Amino acid sequence: MHPVKSNCFILIWTRRSGGLGIFFLVALTLLLTMAPWFIRPAAADGWEFSNEISCTDIPFSGVRTGKCWVSQRRPFREGEGQAWKQAYSDSTSEFSLGIYKTLRGSGFGIVPKDAIRWIQSADALRTVTSGADNWRVIETSAGVSLVSFEKADRHCLAFARNGPMAPGNSVSWILAGALCRVSKTALPLTDVQFFLDSIVVRD
Repeated sequence: MHPVKSNCFILIWTRRSGGLGIFFLVALTLLLTMAPWFIRPAAADGWEFSNEISCTDIPFSGVRTGKCWVSQRRPFREGEGQAWKQAYSDSTSEFSLGIYKTLRGSGFGIVPKDAIRWIQSADALRTVTSGADNWRVIETSAGVSLVSFEKADRHCLAFARNGPMAPGNSVSWILAGALCRVSKTALPLTDVQFFLDSIVVRD
């Protein structure tokens, strides 16, 4: 229907229908006004690392190389959380580290032993894990899951560590990392163990 004819129809219908027509017109106006809140880009539902900060302001230490970012605060379950990431890349290697922390309320769901899907979907690691393939679980022990993957001419490793337990079978933080290096063979586990041994999370 042509926009002018459509508007005339609504106006005539409103006048003939009295109070019901006015109600309909008000409801339609509210719907059109609020539509942008319901139809939001998918990125708004993820962790967005658009705010670069000093690496001294992230809630973990132990790795001196790279730049750091903080995400927006996000509500989840019955609480609120925030994430930070530290990343570095050069012509032959790259890594990204991320931590998701509870700010208030309940904690995060525990990362499962088969952490491949969790690591693939972790926004803090996307700069390293995007476009990768040949994923497989390597090891799971003491709350830490290790996986390997490949990307172009690079072999890669990633980990996810569950933090202290919180109420409701959840954890207060999750630490994760992914690293890749140009190599003809799989990376030694000592490469990822360096991060696990070096990083200290500040509660």
